Amino acid sequence: MDPKGTPPDIATEWTVSDKSAAATAKTITKAAAAGQRHYVTYISATVLTADVTGDPSIELQDGSTVKFETNFGDSDVRGATRTVHFTRPIRLSVNTAANLVSESGGTGAVIALNMGGFTR
Repeated sequence: MDPKGTPPDIATEWTVSDKSAAATAKTITKAAAAGQRHYVTYISATVLTADVTGDPSIELQDGSTVKFETNFGDSDVRGATRTVHFTRPIRLSVNTAANLVSESGGTGAVIALNMGGFTR
């Protein structure tokens, strides 16, 4: 907050999106910014093809440190989505990449990952 008590701008300024190959883990990354830190405002993962098996996890990582984790259930089907909008953005370390990591969803499963935030 500034001295007048005005909350900081928490608009999503950047997004990163990609999808895995079938039955493959996937990481999407917002590269580190020199002298700055990333604030993550939301993450999302969607099963695009085939039902998932094995409760694959989705992790928001500060470099390699896990800051938030969720997962798909063993019986989640194509179209299942896990979306988290952080009321208070997750603050990552200075000079550190933001990574969103998904484990393999199992045979034939493709998982789309999305992450957004801002950098200061």
